[in-house]
Amino acid sequence: MKREQKALLLRFRERLYFSITLALILISSLRAQERQISNAGAFAAPFTMISIDARGLAMGGAATSVQSGIAGAIWNPSALAEAQHSFFISQAQWIADIRINQAGVNFTLGNMGNIGAYMTVLDYGEMKVRTVQKPEGTGENFDAADFSLALYYARNLTDRLKFGIALKYISQRIWHSSAATAAFDIGTHFHTPLFGVDFAASISNFGGDMRLFGRDNRVRHDIDPVMTGNNDKIPAYLELESWPLPILLRIGLSRRFHISAQHSFIFAADADYPQDNYPSLNLGAEYAFRKMFFLRIGYRGAFLVDNLGGLSGGLGYDWRLANMNWSVNVAAVYWGILKNITVLSFTLSW
Repeated sequence: MKREQKALLLRFRERLYFSITLALILISSLRAQERQISNAGAFAAPFTMISIDARGLAMGGAATSVQSGIAGAIWNPSALAEAQHSFFISQAQWIADIRINQAGVNFTLGNMGNIGAYMTVLDYGEMKVRTVQKPEGTGENFDAADFSLALYYARNLTDRLKFGIALKYISQRIWHSSAATAAFDIGTHFHTPLFGVDFAASISNFGGDMRLFGRDNRVRHDIDPVMTGNNDKIPAYLELESWPLPILLRIGLSRRFHISAQHSFIFAADADYPQDNYPSLNLGAEYAFRKMFFLRIGYRGAFLVDNLGGLSGGLGYDWRLANMNWSVNVAAVYWGILKNITVLSFTLSW
């Protein structure tokens, strides 16, 4: 009797998951149809949607239902339900000479699930301070940086269904001003009984707005410039606008094909519904030889208006040493008229 009740509970959870996911797809589709403009540049902290996981990038960003462990946490928090400890680090010279670094670690708690932490740091470098009066520079330099730290929890709800959630601290700084807020991500992954297809969905950046504060907002102001003889250098403080975080819905499908004991393929597709751009489709494929050597290819942003490039590819090598699994991956991403990007990432699991 207990077994029958447990089986009924598992089926109920899976049906509930399908209902929630289908509702998300319907809502996102309706929002995409209603949108007339891209909303680009109308949100804060767009860096929170960037992952430099080389495997996922090489597959065109079609990683929501593919990646596992801490390396896939940004794509989908439920990827952390992988039942082993792991460490991930990656770095890249992003577009416009922006340096981006990401690192994460997770630990398994057995039947209680897994916990992890993931950090992203963007360094924009130093630039000249320019004013209307001195367009060539004042002799001073300023810098800017973005930072986020996410704490994750994920677990297997059934033998087919995974769930994950992340709580994030997000901050942006430019010279002497900064903004910060908190947000959370949520994700699920379901290994369906339909032809071995994996189905996943994640939503990122549910959180508060961001507003810059700092001494750069302090100015000298003339309350009435028409009046003569008044004080034209009254201390004042500029109250800047608040900007929301860009919510991103990812929906992914993937299928693994075992050709033989030595050869296998994965084909994946992700539909992205970002709040600060039009919906798009990402496609990717991975060939594995003896579960050690990997060849990947992908296309990012299919059907996206004004898509800059989209092709990507990469290689990977996994091996086992000292009772630990080591993985090195490289990805090359084509960005059209912008600088092409090469990403190197490393993962260790035990």
